[in-house]
Amino acid sequence: MHRTLRISTAMITVVLGITLLIPLSLVHGQAAAEKPSGGFVRPDRTTPFCSSPTYDAHATQLFSDLEFDDVVEVNFSINSQLRKRIQADLGADFLPYDLLGKHVMYFPATKKKMPLGMMHFRKMAGSKFGLVTVGWRLDLQFNLIDFMVEGRDPATIKIMKIRNELNNKFRGASSEQLISWLENESAQLSSLGKRDLEVAQMDDGVHDVLGIVVYLARLTRTSAKLCFSEKKVAASRDETDETDETDESSMKDHILHFVSIPQALIEQVVDLQKVSSSELKVACAKVKSQKDEDTSEICCESISATRVIMSGSSEPYYSIDSKMQLAGILELRWIVNPQLELIAVHVLGSSADMSEAVKARERSALEQHIGASWIPNAECAPGTRILVNRVLMLCQILKNSEH
Repeated sequence: MHRTLRISTAMITVVLGITLLIPLSLVHGQAAAEKPSGGFVRPDRTTPFCSSPTYDAHATQLFSDLEFDDVVEVNFSINSQLRKRIQADLGADFLPYDLLGKHVMYFPATKKKMPLGMMHFRKMAGSKFGLVTVGWRLDLQFNLIDFMVEGRDPATIKIMKIRNELNNKFRGASSEQLISWLENESAQLSSLGKRDLEVAQMDDGVHDVLGIVVYLARLTRTSAKLCFSEKKVAASRDETDETDETDESSMKDHILHFVSIPQALIEQVVDLQKVSSSELKVACAKVKSQKDEDTSEICCESISATRVIMSGSSEPYYSIDSKMQLAGILELRWIVNPQLELIAVHVLGSSADMSEAVKARERSALEQHIGASWIPNAECAPGTRILVNRVLMLCQILKNSEH
């Protein structure tokens, strides 16, 4: 009796000791900080959560219609500020904190490292069988093209059997349409989603997993677009990194180019060749030496220029990156065809004091005159006509230097 009592007392002491070593936050299943979950910011992970150890096999599966030579991994981070932008873009009241941290985007590419598209993987807990992995293929304009889903849930096999039919629904689906397929912005399929995707007669397991697929479709597309369609404007030319030639930096630059180029031309691009800084410097000097009244006040501060080599074309297109001083700094990428006509313009980024309204207004004004040789002052902010003429003149000088 006494021996049993001593053993029990010892066991209680050990249990109490272990309990004291466990943080109260884990005992009660709550964050240690006395803040609501919406205000809790986790530090960046040191290893990517949204990655795939078998991405080569998945690339073969998701890009079976294209030939590629390599798959380039590009790491990117989503901090709390970018998470808020994604949340605002999705119009979501809440996003899980698993969105924070380091991620990997995979780009199947040619021998010249020209990307053919992108794919991203995310994991999300299913209702019965644990984690579900969803991989989405997007094109270079961030459209949904194909997907794969894996997990212990038998529903993943059923969904993969009707993947082609589902892809016909996903392709071209707007963010508004995707959200209509979900119940109250959750990862649960709505009655409309079941009807539109033609799975109403299938079992609840398929509905549960397909809800995750739709939810991650929105999240993947929006985060990819915000992470790869713009960049921060450097305060000065010295801050631009012209020496970094890694696959990762090259791929990010390629994607920014493809976002800028009209979609109808993307498949014709076979190479991007940087114009050397010395060649650009000489071209700028020639622009400033012109006596034309439209260019006489130009401060030639072009950041970079690139020759866009097209299949079947003897002459390249050009992309020219320039800064505009408005209510802040706006960085623009101009795409010019071999006939020296402006065919596209893209906002690469802006300084913190540039409002979204100003960016939208300026781009809209520029796009009204795509294909024109110049842009009237009446349609744009002061200095825009001079900027356009400078870009076209730069392209003329670079074109002439090749002959």
